[in-house]
Amino acid sequence: MAKFTRAAIMQTFLELLKKKSLDKITVKDVIEATGVNRNTFYYYFDNIYDLLDAAFTEEFERFIRETPEDCTFYEEYRRFARFMMENREVVFHLYHSDNQDILFRYLENAAKSLIDRFVRQAAEGIGLSDAGLSYITCFYSWAIIGNTRHWIEQGITTFDDDVIRTFSRSYEATIDIMIADYIESHPEACPRHPQP
Repeated sequence: MAKFTRAAIMQTFLELLKKKSLDKITVKDVIEATGVNRNTFYYYFDNIYDLLDAAFTEEFERFIRETPEDCTFYEEYRRFARFMMENREVVFHLYHSDNQDILFRYLENAAKSLIDRFVRQAAEGIGLSDAGLSYITCFYSWAIIGNTRHWIEQGITTFDDDVIRTFSRSYEATIDIMIADYIESHPEACPRHPQP
């Protein structure tokens, strides 16, 4: 029952966030819409911002759990973009609030999770160091975050599959080059590729 109540509060909050800005949502709004009392709310959350962080963390974890194991880079990036489209009101309201840092932390975590898996697959058996994996993952993640930020600024009005396909092809065309270049420029960090 407790798990259900916490989840219901978070779901109600996300529904409210689809309708209005974070700055205009109060604890009173959440408890009235959920049908719980104030004590119940504060049993689970410290305030609206704690609720926001918990709701986004839960959404991120759900997104990761639902990742198909055999999907391609394009399919996973497309799934991420579809998720953004389906939640565009929430994203848009949060982006225009004083707490957009939570949105970008979520985007960063989601992008890194998306990319990390594919970088590790591409580097499997090559001996790329953890620092190399991190660098390459961040490189592609920030490209996705930049594209997503631009998309949000444009109002998330359309789903442009061509952009996703083009980015995916760019990733596929450059990932092996990125790995090889990192190993060449950091041989001391890649134990299977010692300096000559």
